[in-house]
This record gives sequence, C-alpha cells and structure tokens, in this order.
Amino acid sequence: MNIRLGILSQKISIRNQIIFLVLIILILPLLFTFYYLDKPLEKAIKAKIGYSAQEALKLAGRNIEYATEEMFAAANEIAQSPRVIQLLQDPEALTPYEKYELQISELNKVSRSNHTSFVAVMDNIGHMTTSRYTEPQVYNEIMRSDWLAHLNTTPNQLLWVFRQTNYTFADKRPTVSLVRLIQEPQTHRKLGVLLYSKSEEDLYSYITGLEGKIYLADSSGTIISSGDKSKLGAALPTQYAVMDLKETSRGQATVGKGAEKKLVNYYGISQTGWTIVQIIPYDTVFKEIFDIRKANLTVSGMILALFVLLTIAIANNISRPLVVMVKKMTGMENNQFNSPITVNGPKEISVLQKTYNQMLGQLKDLLHRVKDEYKQKEEMRFRALQAQINPHFILNTLNNIKWTAYVRGEREVGQMLSSLAGLLEGSIVRGSSMNTLGEEVDYLRNYIVLMKLKFNEKLDIVFNVPEDLLQAETIKFMLQPVVENSIEHGLERLPGKGVIEVKAHQEGGILLLTISDNGIGIGMERLKELQTWLDADELVEENDEAKRIGLRNVHERLRLQYGEGFGLAIDSRPGEGATVTFRLPFLRKKEGQKHAD
Repeated sequence: MNIRLGILSQKISIRNQIIFLVLIILILPLLFTFYYLDKPLEKAIKAKIGYSAQEALKLAGRNIEYATEEMFAAANEIAQSPRVIQLLQDPEALTPYEKYELQISELNKVSRSNHTSFVAVMDNIGHMTTSRYTEPQVYNEIMRSDWLAHLNTTPNQLLWVFRQTNYTFADKRPTVSLVRLIQEPQTHRKLGVLLYSKSEEDLYSYITGLEGKIYLADSSGTIISSGDKSKLGAALPTQYAVMDLKETSRGQATVGKGAEKKLVNYYGISQTGWTIVQIIPYDTVFKEIFDIRKANLTVSGMILALFVLLTIAIANNISRPLVVMVKKMTGMENNQFNSPITVNGPKEISVLQKTYNQMLGQLKDLLHRVKDEYKQKEEMRFRALQAQINPHFILNTLNNIKWTAYVRGEREVGQMLSSLAGLLEGSIVRGSSMNTLGEEVDYLRNYIVLMKLKFNEKLDIVFNVPEDLLQAETIKFMLQPVVENSIEHGLERLPGKGVIEVKAHQEGGILLLTISDNGIGIGMERLKELQTWLDADELVEENDEAKRIGLRNVHERLRLQYGEGFGLAIDSRPGEGATVTFRLPFLRKKEGQKHAD
C-alpha cells in the first residue's frame, strides 16, 4: 500500500497534492451534507405535487365521465325510440316531411348541450338518416368499416370509435363516436346501426386547463384527444404508457433522464377504458426548489472558490520555483539549451537550480561536438558510397583497351568499350555529385546498347519522360543500377521479350520516377526482405557487396542527399513484373550549378 501511495505521489505535483488535500478535507464533506439534505426535501415536494396533480386529473376525468354518460343515455333514448324503430322497419312508410320531423325531434334532441356533432341511423338495406347533411356514399363507407364488422360479431357491445374526420359534408373535425346496434324490442332482430358522435374538441375542453401536455388515450393506447392535433390517431409514446405497469387505474411515474426527465400522471376512466395522461417537464414542476438549490449552490460555490483560490495561491508560492525548473528541464528534451534558470527560492531549490545551470552548459558543449562529428561522419559516408560506383581507374583502362581494339581492327569491340566508357565517364564526380534527369536517361541509353549486344531483340526499353522534366536535378548514376536489377533478376529468365518502361512526373513539388518491367516478378518473402532492407536505418554489412551497390546504395544516397522522406520503394507480384519508384524533390539544375547542402 505504501509503495502504491509513493508511486502516486510521484505522478502528482506538490501544488496539486496541496489542492487535492483541501478538496478532500473541506469540499467533499460539504457536498455530501448538501446532497443528503436536499434529496428528502425534493421527495416531499414531489409527493405533494403528485397529490395535487391527481386531484386535478380526477376532476377532469369525472367531467369526461359525465359527458360519456350523457352520450350513452342519448344513444339509448334514440335506439329505443318507437319512431326510429318504425323508420328502420319500414323506411318507405314515412313521408319526407315525417322523416325531417323525426330528424328534428329525435336525432337532434340533445343538441341543447351544444356538444352533439353528428348522429346517424342506418338500416341494412341502404337507407341512412342523419342529423346533418351527409353524402350518400358515406353509407357504403360506414358499412365497410372495421368497427362495424366487429360490432356485428358482438351485437350487445358498445364501441367507442375515434375518427380523424367527421362523416358530415362540411364539418370535418375529428370525432369520438359511440356505436351500437338497434334491435326490435320483442324479437331482438337487428334493424340497423346508431352512430352517435361528439367533436374531439368538446372532449378536450374538459382537460384543457391542466398543466403540461395532456393526452386522452383509448383502451388500445391510441390518442383520441390532445392539444397537439398532429398527435391525434397516433399511438401514445411507449415511455409515457406507464399505466400498463401499474395495478391501479391512477398514479404517477418519472420517466427519462437529464433534460428529458418528465413527471407522468395518469387517471383511468373505467366505463370507457380511456386514460388521461399528463406529462410535465420535471424542471418545470420543481422550478422553485431548483431555484433555491441554484442559489445555495451559487453561494456555496463562491465560498469554495474563495478557499480554492487561497489554496492555489499558497500552493503556487511553495511550488513555483520547482515548476519553473521542471519546465526548463522539459524544454531540454526539445533541444532548448539556451535558457538558464534564475536562482531564487529556498536553499534546497537554489542548490538544484545552480546544478542545473552547470549541467546545461556542459550539455551545450557536448551537443556542438556531437553535431560536428556527425557532419564529418555523414560526409565521409557519402563519399564512400559514391566511390563504390565511380572508379576513375576503370575509365582510363577502358579507354586504353578501346583504342587497342580500334588499332587491331576490332571495331565492334571498340564500340562496346566506347559505350561502356561513356557510361562510366558520366558517373565520375567532377566537382558535383548531381546530375540532370536528361543525363541519367542518356546513361541508360548507353547501358541498354551494351545489354542489347547480349540479348539482341529480346530486350527493349521505353522512355516516357516529359520534355520539361529533363532538367530536373537527380543524383548521379541513379537509374542504371535499378535497370540492371530488372534485367538480371526479372527479364533474363523471361521466355518472351522483356520490356522496361521509364516514367517521370511531378506532383506538388515532388519528382516521381518509376522503372517497371514485365519480368517474372519477385516472390512475397523476397519482396518483404527487400522492403525491410530499404526501410532499415543502417547500412548492410560490408561482405554483402552486391546488395550495397544495387537498390540499397541508390536508396541511401537519395536519403543522404535529400532527407528521410525521400528514396526508393519497390512493389511486385510473382509473374507480373516489378516496379521501383524514386521519390525526390523537384529541383531544376542550371548549367554550371553545384548542389548546395
């Protein structure tokens, strides 16, 4: 345990340890006490608010019950009226005036309440009498409805039906309808159907004074009345259908979290199976307590902030010298060695600051020596690499052999030696290790002339180098080793004709060269070995001479000349040839210009 605390203290600064200690001793007990005093208060207020909301819902529910009872009584009166039964038994027995008088006296008898929206009496042979004008085709629409089919299977049942539009010609408001069958009193023979409707707005008038969002849902959870008319006919959102989880027909529940937290009150109307659902944002209900809590938190926060500021000030006075020293030492990781520390603070810290200043001076001297040695080493390394492919004595010897061949009449041999000498002459450093892309292409042409003497028409090379790139700067003898590898390892064992393609283009200041062949390709293991080889930070061992003079040598020269972001990349698939990509900066080399490091 002590070891863990020791490791933890090493990772936390002295300043933060002091602040953390104050937080534990002062702030956390205060927050703990505030939390356990505040929760009981919120619970008590919630209970009182819930009781008040339930009483309001109860009153609204009773009003809706009275309205539905009125609809039930009126529907019974119409269904049992002898004149209505006579109309359904023999529609042709009544004159148009008698039908009109029946409509006024029977169907509109409850219009005194100003709540009746629509009453319709229909027989089974196509006749319909309504309290308001209705289009004749409405009869067929009603007869095809699902609710009527359900009613025919349960003739003694009363159905409550919600509809988005009324059946009347002009009044298209949503309605809630009571539907029942009309039967003969003696035989109980089915004579017709009674549709008794109220406007949804009339029902909503009983619940419109309640706070929050109010929904009246039927037994299936469909919203049949609401202040938001776009919700009518839709299912009550699942999170608000809390009444399904309760044993009683009324109650309260809290749903959601954070800003979406809601207080849901519900009241069930037993005779219809409807439920009034009231949804109030939690923050609105507890606004007053939240305001008091906010004021308490503000005052407490100001006191705590004052204590924290005082603590930070004390901690800074103690830890400031050490913090400055840590920043200076961290800056040393970014090679910032020119900022000694001003000696101040307590005795122990002053000793550390003096020691740091002495160490800083020694590091600066050591860094200068290391930079000088590294520069000399890289220069010698570059010269050694260049010397591997630029032997002067070979050129002189070839020239002597060439002229001897001409004197003896061996003209073909002389031409071969002349091409080889021209190739080597271009690789010899004469005041600069740089070349142009055009000169590199000429070296390749000389080299291919020599190779064609061996391979005849089996070997061909294609150059796709734009004219404006021929003056681009390159390092000397850069392309030939790669072409030699393509011939030796890719084309020599190829059954057919071997073609090498040299392409060049520049993108965003970068010169990209590719040398592709149609040879036998490289195996996956060998390709991974070559790619690892090119990515290595150090040169290979001296005894691996062939590799050092090939791809790796060119790759190293490019990196030494231009930096780590440049060099070679190789890609291949067995049987599909290989491609080597050169990446170097696009620079134009002028006549007589030497490359400057």
